[in-house]
Amino acid sequence: MSKSKNVAGAQQALADARTFDPDRFTREGLAAVLEKLTLPSADPSRAALQQGLMALLNGRAQESIAILERALSKSAKSASLRAYLGVAYATQALSAPKPEDRSRLQDKAVEQFKLAKAAQADCQLSTRTSRRRFSPSTRPPCDESLKSEVRSLKSEV
Repeated sequence: MSKSKNVAGAQQALADARTFDPDRFTREGLAAVLEKLTLPSADPSRAALQQGLMALLNGRAQESIAILERALSKSAKSASLRAYLGVAYATQALSAPKPEDRSRLQDKAVEQFKLAKAAQADCQLSTRTSRRRFSPSTRPPCDESLKSEVRSLKSEV
């Protein structure tokens, strides 16, 4: 049985348990379990963002770009996906051996940051993150630091 069928089966069993004995369901804390099972399917772009960030933080910028671009094809208005795609492009630009590749990747990064800003007008980069990780021309606009995302990822594992 595939993982998605296991999750769907668990969701159904928990929903049935809630219907059968709501007091016990609440008393045993099963609502939190059911909620945790339903969250990933509610926002598939979050899973892609987590995978993309993990690839990026492990030094695999190209893999991160592929993951985030694929996710953006399904959720084009996500400011976070766009901002971190910009970060991945900027990261690749820093290690590009040819000046023309570096310039092309920087342009892609800036384009993604602008699209992120357009998707979420009040988006801003954390100053703590910007000073450590990005050059002035390639700062992502969203106030979602990599550090908080990593903490979030670690707590889910």
